Amino acid sequence: VAPMRHMTWVLTLFMLLAAVCARATVDLNANQQSDLWEARYGASGLSAAADADNDGVPNREESVAGTDPFDPLSFPAVGLHSLHTGTVRNVQAGKVYSVEAAAHLGAPWLVITNVAGTNADLLARLDLTGFSQRLFRVSVSDVYSDASGLNDWEKLQAGLALSNAWSNGQYDPQGQPLDDHSYVTNQLSAQNQLSVVAGDGWSVQPDPGQPAQDPG
Repeated sequence: VAPMRHMTWVLTLFMLLAAVCARATVDLNANQQSDLWEARYGASGLSAAADADNDGVPNREESVAGTDPFDPLSFPAVGLHSLHTGTVRNVQAGKVYSVEAAAHLGAPWLVITNVAGTNADLLARLDLTGFSQRLFRVSVSDVYSDASGLNDWEKLQAGLALSNAWSNGQYDPQGQPLDDHSYVTNQLSAQNQLSVVAGDGWSVQPDPGQPAQDPG
């Protein structure tokens, strides 16, 4: 599965130098931020270009990373434990993190690792043995495991299963299975009735009157 949208932070040790981001996937209000991210953090009404927590990372980029726009310590970053070990902090399931190193800003970047956010243990213990570079950056990418049009992070927030574009178990008025993207956008449009962040990313919370399809 190929990563899609991405955002990059360039860091020297713990210092944030730059960031780049792209448009959100589910964005009914066209404000360049994921509506599911807004629902998770209560971030509706935030300007994409503003920085609600004054951490140097604009809200739009926090949306791409899936991090908390109200917490100044919540953004992906590379930190060094020693000359040989490092860590990526604030990782999210459903994202992919690519860590690169360079001797200076004009030098070529060398990929150290490309790891899914579900593998938090590996991201917490980066092996930097053999890397003399001391300039690091981490790119955060979205992954699309199925054809629903939702990225994996958004599906996990909605309690939907990955690799299944119809995992919500609901039906349209014609009795046809409802795809996950339509399910999510319908719920977001209906007075924000979507329950965000299920305890089990593989479980589905049914609508009122609907039977449970996957109890997790």
